[in-house]
Parts: sequence; C-alpha cells; structure tokens
Amino acid sequence: MYHPMRTIDMNKRNQNIDVCKGILIILVVFGHSLQYGFGPDYLQSQAFYNDLVFRAIYAFHMPLFMLISGYYFFYSNKKDYSLILQTKLKSIGIPFFFYCTFEFILTMWLSPETINNAYTRYINYLRYNMWFLSSVLFNMIVIATISHAIGNNKRKLSTIILFLLFILSFIVPDDLLFSRNHTFMFGFFLLGYYLNTNGFQLSKNGKVKINKILVLSILFAFAVCYFRHDIFVYTTGVCIITDGVFNEKQLFVDILRIMIGIIGCFWMLSICSLFNRFDHFILKKLMHYGRISLGIYGFQTILYFLIKFIMEKYSINFPHYYYIPIIITLVVLLLSELILRLCARNKVTKLMFLGGR
Repeated sequence: MYHPMRTIDMNKRNQNIDVCKGILIILVVFGHSLQYGFGPDYLQSQAFYNDLVFRAIYAFHMPLFMLISGYYFFYSNKKDYSLILQTKLKSIGIPFFFYCTFEFILTMWLSPETINNAYTRYINYLRYNMWFLSSVLFNMIVIATISHAIGNNKRKLSTIILFLLFILSFIVPDDLLFSRNHTFMFGFFLLGYYLNTNGFQLSKNGKVKINKILVLSILFAFAVCYFRHDIFVYTTGVCIITDGVFNEKQLFVDILRIMIGIIGCFWMLSICSLFNRFDHFILKKLMHYGRISLGIYGFQTILYFLIKFIMEKYSINFPHYYYIPIIITLVVLLLSELILRLCARNKVTKLMFLGGR
C-alpha cells in the first residue's frame, strides 16, 4: 500500500491547501447560517433546500473537506499502525467526544424534559452530531487497518478490497450504525487518498489557468441546477436496497450526487488558486482559519445549537435577506476563534477541543 516518499513543499501546501480549508470552513458556517439564521419557521419549512446559494455550498464543501483529509492521510499511513491509531484518536477522537458531550450537556440543561431519554439521546449524539469528525476518523482507521494488514507489497489487493467495501457500503441500511453521511463521504476520502497514492498534485504551483477555471465553473453551474432537494443525502439517503428490492432510482441519485460533488471539489480547488493573488492579510486569515478548521467546526455547531434554541424559545424570525446570515456568520467565526484562543492557553482544554494541536 505504500508509495515511495515524494518530496512536498510544506510552505506551498500550507498556503494553497490551508487557504482552501479556510474558505471551506467559512462556507460551512455560512451554510448553517442560511439554514438556522432566519428563524424556526424558515427552518421548519425546509425552504433552504431550494436556496441557490445553499445548494451550491452543499454540493461540494464537505466532500472537498473529506477529499483533502484522505489526500493527506496518505502521508500519515506510512507510519506504524499503532502510532496512527494513537495519533488520530488523540487529534480527532478526543475533540469529537468532548464536542458531542458538551452539546449533549447543554441539551439536558436547556431542555430538562428530555432527561428521561438521556442514554438514547447521548448515543444518537455520538452517531449523528459532529458527523464529519467521526467519519474522518472511521475512514482513517478502515484504510489503515486494511492496508497495514495486507502489507505494502500487495497495494493492488488492498485497493480492490477498499473499492469493494465502498460499493458494498451502499447496500447497508441508512443509519444502521452511523450517519448515512459516512457512506457518501467514504468515497471522497478514498478518492483523495488514491489521488495522492498515484502522484496527483492536489494543489499545483504556478500561474492560474483561466481556461480551466472557466470550464469547471460552467460545469459546476450546470451541476448545481441538478442538485435539488431530492439529491441531498439528508433527504434521500444512500442505500440502494428498499424493502429487499434493488432501487434503481436511488442508485441514479447516488451516482449523480457523487458526480456533482467531484465537479464541485475540483472547481473549488481551481478557484482557491486565485486567492494567491489577493492581499497578504486575506491569505494569512484564510490560512489561519484553515489550520483551526477542526475547532471552528466544533464550536460553530454548539453556537448554532444555542442560536436555534434562542430563536425557537422567543419565536424570532427574520425576513429572507442575505445580510442576516452574513452577519451571523461573522459573529460565529469571531466567537469560535476567540473561544479557541482561550482553549489553546490551557493544556487540558487544548487537548479536549483541539486534539492537543
């Protein structure tokens, strides 16, 4: 499974990929603002699924995050298996556990009537909340386990097994063990991993090819037109077996969703290359957000839980104007960054919410 170590310009990696991660985490926060920021009536109506900006963001932002994670896990997977488990459980598993637990405690405190189902609710929190972190960790463990068990001299065999595992995951009932997002995201993690395995450069240096960006932009525009309410993984699931019968329509939805995600991923990667031309302050800020994206992802989830609770309690609803989610996005980003700075000052909180990084 191993590939000869290739040299990598870490400065360029940090600048290009961390800028991309910074943009992605901003889009994650903004996407949640579009979903929760207009109030409980808008949220309950699920009208956000028809919002063009919301659809464009959700077409690629988490798939690209997962693809980048898989791409750089290639380097981590060269280490000893026990060291991989130890490192990833510390850097991802511990924050995942504490973010979920912290939000669960808030739920019990703010909604004490739910305490009767505390155990079931907590298990569901671990299954569905902060799903991206659990999915990344799960994908890393699966790939590391299979590749190290088979050995570095049988790379083709491990590739076949992982590909078959990806195919078979589509016959597992939705939400049987984990969130349905895990099945969908596993493919993008594998794609990133094998792009690196085969020497593909995720972020290339040099001048930006405008023609390439233009073509990808046109393709992505068409893709977003097809990314409707009945394409989202949240609304349609992924399992291609319904009541013991093969579901052709679900297979078509799964394939279409993956194709849209791939187009969106490479479109955003090409767009991110343009940011090298921007002011140094903007680049520095985006890189900073990219490097603390795990912490922002965790705390913004908790902050939106509180925003949703307050809006529901006091029946706060706003008109559908985009300046509202923009303001909420800025506030959530600033609060998340402030909380993370405080957490980084203490070894215990740094380990709990930043994985010790």
